[in-house]
Amino acid sequence: SFASEKQPNDSLKTQDYFEQSIGRLEKCLDVLRSESTWSGQFIYCSTAAVYGEGHCISEEAPIQLDSIYSQVKFQAEVICRNKLQGSNSALTIARIFNIFGGDDGKSIVGRIVRSLKAGTVLRVANKGVSIRDFIHVKDVRDCLSRLACIDSPPSIVNIASGRAVSIRELIIKVEVSSRKRLLIEDNEVAEPSIS
Repeated sequence: SFASEKQPNDSLKTQDYFEQSIGRLEKCLDVLRSESTWSGQFIYCSTAAVYGEGHCISEEAPIQLDSIYSQVKFQAEVICRNKLQGSNSALTIARIFNIFGGDDGKSIVGRIVRSLKAGTVLRVANKGVSIRDFIHVKDVRDCLSRLACIDSPPSIVNIASGRAVSIRELIIKVEVSSRKRLLIEDNEVAEPSIS
């Protein structure tokens, strides 16, 4: 994805974060463009965060950049379009929704699992009312593999499960299936209510 983190941290200023994330992508695309014989499909993994908040988001939904992460990812989409324009390669922008699984250190799903296993407090924003469309990393892999085999791929495709669930519902399902209660604390950090 070329983005080093979802957002800059204390040691990485916003401008450095932006340049680092975009710079890696530009170098990759420059190498591909320099290979005169290269023609094929380039799939850029972007994010549904470029849509901002919304419900039943389609690929035609308007762009609403409300975080540094979404700004970086959308700028990367623009760079991909510009750098690959006029080349022999097809570009597909895969806008992935809330991915989880694998070595999942940051998603709410991964945080729920870690809190449950360790018996630690889970901090939840918006009292858990935020709604998300979660998709497992293996399902994303399968979708990307299928995209790579399409002769005339779409220019933009959303990759999602198609099922919206609130964080609160997810927590309840995990508690019921594990027969354990999570220690939950409301985090005052604002986040989109729907994504």
